[in-house]
Amino acid sequence: MQGVIELEEGELDLHKTMQCGQTFSWQKVSGEPFFDESSSNEKYYTTVDGEVVILWKEGENLHYETSGDISRNIGSFFRLHEPLDEVLGDIQRDDIMEEAVEEHRGLRLVNDEFVPTLISYLCSPQMRIPRIKEMVDSITEKYGTEIEYDGTKYNQFPSLYELSDVSERELRRMGLGYRAKYVKSAIRHLIKGKVKEEELNEMGYKGAHEEIQKINGVGDKVADCVLLFSLGYLEAFPLDTWSWSAIEEHYPDHHHEDYHTTADNLRDYFGEYAGYAQQYLFHHMREQED
Repeated sequence: MQGVIELEEGELDLHKTMQCGQTFSWQKVSGEPFFDESSSNEKYYTTVDGEVVILWKEGENLHYETSGDISRNIGSFFRLHEPLDEVLGDIQRDDIMEEAVEEHRGLRLVNDEFVPTLISYLCSPQMRIPRIKEMVDSITEKYGTEIEYDGTKYNQFPSLYELSDVSERELRRMGLGYRAKYVKSAIRHLIKGKVKEEELNEMGYKGAHEEIQKINGVGDKVADCVLLFSLGYLEAFPLDTWSWSAIEEHYPDHHHEDYHTTADNLRDYFGEYAGYAQQYLFHHMREQED
């Protein structure tokens, strides 16, 4: 199945959206390293319902191709139902954010599948973004299944049940280190239904943020990443060590030594789309440092 989603100028910058470090669920069709920014005109793929989804931009329009029927609307992968001008207008509350929006307009939040997102961010503590991607790709290649479509083989992230027999020792050997025990714990929790995606969707932000931390290894930051990039809680404002320091420097009035207090301050300041503010702000700051 093929199609085109017609977009207005600036509605989606696919390259920035993929490259800003929020998603580990997509691959480049070319097979090139995901965070190699040498080309801004790449085709990307992921898998849903055992089918391959391929996306690329031509001009302003988003083109897509799927190997079969999927349960998701293509636009939902990048939250295209949200009017970006309205979102960005709402978060531009200071000169720093106005500069970030002007520079990176078109960057959108992803809406990835829950299980791969959770496992990706359990791999993230004290790791650089390209290294997290390498770990996730290794899990996919070793334990997932291949889908052949139009003469090409695509890797599908393994299901919980495909991961259920993988030992912590195996995961450690793949370079996850101490994170392996958290990934293994998450798999057990989800299989046993101790934490359920559908219930997280219905709890509201505060309830979901607390509930998902029943999974060993899910702290405040990992919880916020999963809620923002998979479950659509747009008020989530993930804070890692680097971003916390950036907040202290650029938004000292909102900075606090306590994670919850800082995140609450930023939610109050940026409003219901605080998660968008987080992505624009920190992508912009990282770009300036490079």
